[in-house]
Amino acid sequence: HATGGPNTAYVLGMLLANHGIPVSFISTDLPPDEELDAIKLHVQRLTGLEPDALEVEFLDGSNRSKSLALGYNDVLMATAWWTAHAAQSATSMLRCKRIYYLVQDYETLFYGASENFADADASYSFDHVPIINTSLLRDHLASHAVGRYASTDFSRQAIEFEPAIDQSYFHPEERDAQHLAACSSTQGPLLQGGISLDSVLLFCARPSKRGFSGTAVGNLLEWENRSIQSPLAAGYMLEPAKWLGFEGLATDARNDILLSSMLSPHPSYPPLEMAACGGLAVTTAFGSKTAARLAALSPNLIGAEPEIGDMLLALARAARAQRHAPPEHTAPTESSAELDRKPRACGGDNSHAVAT
Repeated sequence: HATGGPNTAYVLGMLLANHGIPVSFISTDLPPDEELDAIKLHVQRLTGLEPDALEVEFLDGSNRSKSLALGYNDVLMATAWWTAHAAQSATSMLRCKRIYYLVQDYETLFYGASENFADADASYSFDHVPIINTSLLRDHLASHAVGRYASTDFSRQAIEFEPAIDQSYFHPEERDAQHLAACSSTQGPLLQGGISLDSVLLFCARPSKRGFSGTAVGNLLEWENRSIQSPLAAGYMLEPAKWLGFEGLATDARNDILLSSMLSPHPSYPPLEMAACGGLAVTTAFGSKTAARLAALSPNLIGAEPEIGDMLLALARAARAQRHAPPEHTAPTESSAELDRKPRACGGDNSHAVAT
């Protein structure tokens, strides 16, 4: 399985290959599986394109004691800050000294003050062609003058795209009439803020600093005042859901309300998918990702400041909307559901795009 970030890199690489550019995916952290059938099948299902038919390679760059052959006309595309460092170093041997950089988050935020913090931030100063996942993220880099994005011209010329929502999976479905009646009932038992016990609240947060999971969990405990099942404080329990796969995630996205915390300028995928399914998504605002800009993507997106009080108010707002009328089946706007399919290449004849 792969999450949204790696899948986006696969999509971009396969689109390049489909335009006749030789493409290799290089695994830099761990060696690829000896049997490549599984990853090839995943990429085919994801993109509708067959890697073997397009002669796409999957290479091992994880063993630093072994050399990896590059062609002089090859072009390197980084997909994370650590691969940007590797690609930048390798350009000394290549004709094209500029790397392409698929930027899908402000990755400096992954860390506290540390070497990784400094290295992540330094990557945005490399000579690169930026390919940025969402205008929200581009605007954050520009407004905070991060690396080369301090240049207005550089930021304006950045390639940006909005993430596509697969509407064959993430789409509204008619809610069960009995469930809707129970959720809308003023007679049934209610939790704090007015949410019906018959409503389904889906909680999504990464166990990391930017995932903001501690505050979000505290929010749920204050909200529910009852057990949600894995030991937490004051006798509460939290039981993480198992990895469900793409189809399972799509099914979960058809619940009533989503609480998804992410201290990042990128909107992240779960809120967009929930909105596409007709549910209400409460998510954290951050920098250029304001409540107003989230609502402009879809009225089903409710932005809250990343602190318990405002998140509780946003949940209460979602609960009232969900009780008094079923959420509008409003998918994110068209501009946020289309991938820019005009990739540009650097290099002359025999150039070779390499995603790391």
